Amino acid sequence: MNISQFTQLKKHAEHSPFQGKMKNPDIILSGGNALCGDKLKIELKLQKGTIEDARFTHQGCALSGASASIFLEYAIGKKYKNLENAAPEKLVKMLGGNITPARIPCAILPLAVFKSKK
Repeated sequence: MNISQFTQLKKHAEHSPFQGKMKNPDIILSGGNALCGDKLKIELKLQKGTIEDARFTHQGCALSGASASIFLEYAIGKKYKNLENAAPEKLVKMLGGNITPARIPCAILPLAVFKSKK
């Protein structure tokens, strides 16, 4: 990971415009990473199946927080059903692609939370 990627991830982790709670969300998703203790809650507002707004609350490492921010930024304007089937590799690529194998569960936590909803 180069310094530019690190700076971008740190910005998303610390100053995400998507952090916080939403008033009257349509969907609430939550989950965590049992290996490291990260916890993530995602709240969504939908309009005809399309994500109109999104927020998250998070406890854990900077990588999973940055990943949540980047994923939600990508998700707004997309169909909710399509995101449930997103490939983990796509999220890793959005994060810069240089994620060590041990950190992959942190990097894809938002996607795992999306997929946990049945």
